[in-house]
Amino acid sequence: MLNDGFRKELAGRVNTAANLIMFIGSFAVQWGVGLVVDGVHAALGLDTAGGLRFAFAIALALNVAPLAWFALGWRREGARPLAQGKV
Repeated sequence: MLNDGFRKELAGRVNTAANLIMFIGSFAVQWGVGLVVDGVHAALGLDTAGGLRFAFAIALALNVAPLAWFALGWRREGARPLAQGKV
């Protein structure tokens, strides 16, 4: 689907850029989890397991929020009738 928005000769660059973004995002999330664990340990005195629970609770909330937004938007857009002449 990503390649549909670009010319065929740019497909390799588009896929490479998408992979690079995924690697950078994975690194950022892992680094962020470590920061949260260290921060919770310093601020609240929780051990590593408690810090990881806290970090994963934040990750869960950050995943559930857009899922809920998508689900509500899906219903809202699906219930709206199409205007004549517009697809």
